[in-house]
Amino acid sequence: MKTAERTSRILGHASGLAALRKIRRGIEKESMRMTPGGELARTPHPSALGNPLTHPHITTDFAEAQVEIITGVHEGIDSCLDELLNLHAFVYQHLASRDELLWTSSMPCLIGGEEEIPIADYGSTNEGRLKHLYRKSLTIRYGTKMQTVSGIHYNFSMPADLLTEAFGAATPAYMHLIRNVNRYAWLLMLLFGASPALCHTFLQPGVKHKLKRWDTGTLYRPYATSLRMGPLGYTGRSQRKLYVSCNSFEDYSDALIKAMKTPYAPFSRLGLWEDGERHQMNLNLLQFEAEYYGNIRPKRSPRQGQRAFEALLLDGIEYVELRCVDLNPYNSIGLDKAQVRFFDAFLLACLMMESPDDSRAEARENRRNQWRVVRSGRSPRLQLARGGEGIDGKTWALELLRNCESAAELLDQANESRDFSSAVAAQVEKIHDPDRMPSARILNEFFRSKRSFFSYAKELAFDTQAELLAHRIAPEQEQQFTREVKESLEAAKRLEQMPQSDFNEFVDAWLARV
Repeated sequence: MKTAERTSRILGHASGLAALRKIRRGIEKESMRMTPGGELARTPHPSALGNPLTHPHITTDFAEAQVEIITGVHEGIDSCLDELLNLHAFVYQHLASRDELLWTSSMPCLIGGEEEIPIADYGSTNEGRLKHLYRKSLTIRYGTKMQTVSGIHYNFSMPADLLTEAFGAATPAYMHLIRNVNRYAWLLMLLFGASPALCHTFLQPGVKHKLKRWDTGTLYRPYATSLRMGPLGYTGRSQRKLYVSCNSFEDYSDALIKAMKTPYAPFSRLGLWEDGERHQMNLNLLQFEAEYYGNIRPKRSPRQGQRAFEALLLDGIEYVELRCVDLNPYNSIGLDKAQVRFFDAFLLACLMMESPDDSRAEARENRRNQWRVVRSGRSPRLQLARGGEGIDGKTWALELLRNCESAAELLDQANESRDFSSAVAAQVEKIHDPDRMPSARILNEFFRSKRSFFSYAKELAFDTQAELLAHRIAPEQEQQFTREVKESLEAAKRLEQMPQSDFNEFVDAWLARV
């Protein structure tokens, strides 16, 4: 019996449907802090939001101004998005007192030169310095502007016993899913891409591109969907020839370990030290696993003091992290319930479909398909490649959505609703009418109003601020958030007071653990 048929049969049983009600999900959402004028904020991370090293839900990512809001793990979509909403409202309350707000688009606001984007500071402990060093090395390798691009990471897991029944173990089940996401992630960029334009300040002088100019400050492509996920966005040129097989977890981990132990000449020429201080973790193609820019990652929560990849190697995959999602600037928290329901249906469909082995040639084909979609996904003449043969983009998208419909029907049975099927139906409508896609709406709106992308995106950011400042957090929730801030500041203070070993020895020992 084929994998798809066996999985569908297992999921259709009463026990399988019951397990689908126990899908676990969490959301990580990045946004840049900005001034009312739309410029990148250059102030430190607000202490009123806690310490970014120790706070469980509010931290920073690459830049000091890049706020990352992280929910807990939830079985319910409503509870997950409610937490995300309340966290946002809490953040906005404290940003308003500093006359700051969050930029709600994935492509950043007005930014100056590379040196004007402060790297996130995590304090003087070895752990904090390690996080800062990694971000400093990304600056050296790729530049700071690329790192200011923001998005949403959607974390998804299913009950391990269900995956074991269908695939023999959870880890091969997730690798099966990951291979299919790598094939079909372009569909998510087509449907939910919301970065068809950018401010000219994002590009380095002299960078070659094929964008059109709308006004003196706006660059765009007429049918673009997600420039964030293309060559001008969050990508590393050094990784374009890196093939990471997902045919098994062993293949995947071996490829990353090899990349983490293989010197790369362009990075070696940058040197390990500058003015007596380490400014790269090492001189290899990847410094550690997080530097690999995949659309989806296998993940496991590490135990205290454990390196994340170390935990993954020891205990296998616990969940997957979908990373190719733009911020939706029309939603105050970057996405909505219907989008989450579609993600669940899409990921379940990727688990239910056959997932043949990947190859280096297919990885190149996947990348070309992705770049065609991010540049011209809404074009009525979109052509993609499947198995070396050309295929009409609309035809293939509708075919994949039929698989999502089957997954959605199971999720609806499990949850006694029609919500998942409705979420998929809304995406089918987008394929038939691309003007329903957020990327089209953004371009149409600022063209119609004869404004720049910057002006239009800034207005959306202020609309979001007004909506979130009007949101009332329940008193007990407010007290919890305030307590978490206090506890994170106290925890950071205790860590700062502890004796620290030699930092360079700490870095070398940390790298040697994989």
